[in-house]
Amino acid sequence: MNLSTPAAIAALLFSTAAAADIEAGAHAGYTSMGMDGADEAFTGPAFGARVGMGVGLGLTPEINVTRYSGTMSVGDLETSFTQLQTGFGARFYIGDFFLRPFASGHLTYAMEGETSFDVAGQSKSSAVPGTSGMGFDFGGGLQLKFLDLIYTELQGTYSRTLNDAAISNIYAGLGAGVKL
Repeated sequence: MNLSTPAAIAALLFSTAAAADIEAGAHAGYTSMGMDGADEAFTGPAFGARVGMGVGLGLTPEINVTRYSGTMSVGDLETSFTQLQTGFGARFYIGDFFLRPFASGHLTYAMEGETSFDVAGQSKSSAVPGTSGMGFDFGGGLQLKFLDLIYTELQGTYSRTLNDAAISNIYAGLGAGVKL
């Protein structure tokens, strides 16, 4: 019996095509958002999700959505700010080992931000004009793969919204997901 035929069949069954690497994941972390001309930054939690598809040579085009939120205290007044940002761009993975460093960049669109604060025991919230618009982000991180199916990662991102408020955002977080 020739063993090359069963070996070839087994190799095909247990291999994956490089162009079929679909990644889906979620992340959570801490953000610091500052507006041009502001003395203080809004700091607080952020979370989001991403989906991408590897096309080979380490390149993974992706879409991501992140909700940033933070608070700032000035005297007795505590103000909260939240904003949803979506981006289209890519990750570039360096190598295909169980530890994979990556760099990322996206063109982004930020929805109009919302601010809220307490006045005399009453909570007030309103949209912040001039906070929606196009922007960009870039960052990087380190992904840890388990069995080429599950991953966790550390990531960091700097984003800038090119609008009237010109919001800068520094984000650091942890993520997890699956590769299909």
